[in-house]
Amino acid sequence: MNSIASQFQWKNFNLNMELHISGAFIYEGIFILDRLDQLNAEEDCFLFLYNISVGIERLEKIAYLLLAHKSGDLNPANKLKSHNHTSFYDRIKYYATLPFSKRETDFLELLRRFYANGRYNRFNYNENVSEYIHNNDKDILFNYLEKYLNLNPISYIGCSQSITLSQTVKDSIGEIISSIVLPLYRLICDTAYSLHLFTYEIRYGSKAYKIFIEQEFSFYKEHITQREIILKLINSPTNKYIEPFHSIAPIDLENQTISNYIKYLINFSTCMDIKDEVSQIYEDNHLENRASQIELIGSEYDCDDESDELEVDVINVAQFNVDDIFTEKIYKNGNKRISVRKLNSEEITLICTALRIFKYQYGGIWYFMRVNNDVVEHINNRELSRLINEYISEQLIENSFSRDYRNAFLQKYGSIIPINLLKDVCPIVMTSREMDHKIGMCIDKAYRNNYLKDELLRFLQIHEFLYAKSKTSQLGYYYKLISPNKYLIVDIATFDESKACYVFDLLEANSQNNRHPNIEDGKIIIYGLDIIKHREILERLLTND
Repeated sequence: MNSIASQFQWKNFNLNMELHISGAFIYEGIFILDRLDQLNAEEDCFLFLYNISVGIERLEKIAYLLLAHKSGDLNPANKLKSHNHTSFYDRIKYYATLPFSKRETDFLELLRRFYANGRYNRFNYNENVSEYIHNNDKDILFNYLEKYLNLNPISYIGCSQSITLSQTVKDSIGEIISSIVLPLYRLICDTAYSLHLFTYEIRYGSKAYKIFIEQEFSFYKEHITQREIILKLINSPTNKYIEPFHSIAPIDLENQTISNYIKYLINFSTCMDIKDEVSQIYEDNHLENRASQIELIGSEYDCDDESDELEVDVINVAQFNVDDIFTEKIYKNGNKRISVRKLNSEEITLICTALRIFKYQYGGIWYFMRVNNDVVEHINNRELSRLINEYISEQLIENSFSRDYRNAFLQKYGSIIPINLLKDVCPIVMTSREMDHKIGMCIDKAYRNNYLKDELLRFLQIHEFLYAKSKTSQLGYYYKLISPNKYLIVDIATFDESKACYVFDLLEANSQNNRHPNIEDGKIIIYGLDIIKHREILERLLTND
């Protein structure tokens, strides 16, 4: 591999992996606090500081390396053998400006002190006992929180100092961390982009995705989701997944309140007595084999096409009584008049459910979506009304309503069913990473094309393509020898700002006597970036070795 390809491999893929590792450390750091109601144990303070300090340090080093390379320093790695957070901040400031206030710089200093001294301070013997007391991890962390969050540690009789970790406190600590992490990540994005690198790309669903892309520094949404799932299970009718569990008698849990048992489901590091209670019941009643019996709970197993049955149930529920929307009046002269009342919210909700239409919030905006053949589609207001009108028209036909009734309905609803009513009653699908991805692929052009670009780069990396500069493209091209004198070339030609996508050519090029392939000699096979669509062609070309 030539030096150019090696440089690209290092900056584009190795540093990208370091970015994911950095995000994972930061994720674990805030997750440690999330599982606590009280911060009092020194090991919890240590683990929080350790994970956050390693995560931010690696983030600083990535930013520094990219900035140094951009300025022409091709060998800055020899300056990385340090764990000094404030020193790396100063090095970054030499190249760029970061919006850090004293609160942020003091936090970096806290991390520097911890990493330089606190990590191994307890291993060093010192006759002065007070040195241990006033320079431990917990002490420096509590002093910082007391200064910037106005938190006053409480001392209980016989216990060490403690800070109550309410959701507000956890959010405030997360906000401090985010005020350092997000500017560093934006700096990495801007620098990598100017160098035509994809170092900033984050794998969907990874721990780093939550930190850098979703920009979430607490687990509030996850706990909301857990509670919604519990509520769903409590209120769900018996189905083929739940049914087998009714044959298993529950054990006699009675030492705690129901709220404490549910709290344990959300965070099993709290209410530790519950685990002891279950263990004691198992021991007293000789339930050694029960664990294997209940392992099905939360596992995937075949429940005989439950999805098909649920689909039928949903549609049956949605068969509202269409007779109710009509009123017939016959006058003395024999004339007949058919009136149609407005559809109520319950009826429209049932119709939306039957048509698998739902409302979803993406990027702060509400969208109407439809699941059609398991594919999520975006539908506009007029299309939404048309689908509802067609559904009711079909109901009228199936119920043998006369043409007069159908015409009366079309006259009433021939234009548009009030969108304001639809916005209020259309079923809402809760936010999730998977659904965010599906909706993003459907309606967000920038997200979709960047995702496809990532898929392309992953494909090339897996298949060991090499990178080279191109005379015709500022982004260069990737190539691989697929036969003795034939190369497969993927040329990322340009970035189309208007379409927010990378445009590329897929070419086959001949090379005599192992001469480096000339991209201009190639034959264009594909134009346009859609790795999912063209994967089969790429695979077929690669298997012609």
